[in-house]
Amino acid sequence: MATKTLKDIFDILSAELTTNAALADWCTENFSTSPVIRFGVDDNDIPQSSESLEIHLIPGSRGRTRQFAYRSYTFSINAIIKKSSEDDETDIDNVYVLENLELIDVFVSLIEEAVITVLNKNSIIVTPMEGDEDAVGYPYVVANLKYLLEVPSRLPI
Repeated sequence: MATKTLKDIFDILSAELTTNAALADWCTENFSTSPVIRFGVDDNDIPQSSESLEIHLIPGSRGRTRQFAYRSYTFSINAIIKKSSEDDETDIDNVYVLENLELIDVFVSLIEEAVITVLNKNSIIVTPMEGDEDAVGYPYVVANLKYLLEVPSRLPI
């Protein structure tokens, strides 16, 4: 079996994120569009695009684990919602919250369900890590997931 490369992991994830029925249905129902998927975007640089939904797949460090039996990659996934509607007023006077704050939890959960399932099916070990802080700033909301991915290596032990 050939070792999966970072490009292979991107291909697996992008194929799943563009064809996952639950994610596609939710995006269409709430935004009438599919998310744009970007690879290698600096996670500190939210693009000022007109897209309302984006998923950023961001590689981090790489290494070897389990006495060189596995190649490891840290990997972040950012779910970004941009919604240009006005802030919603809450039941408390003078308190406002972005409408998309409520939607980001569902969006990032659907992404995670799709990602974990497809990586496991491809013999990639997924270990959750603490990611960057979520970012909320009108009109964007960004949720961050971070993982350590381990793929079998061809190095002799």
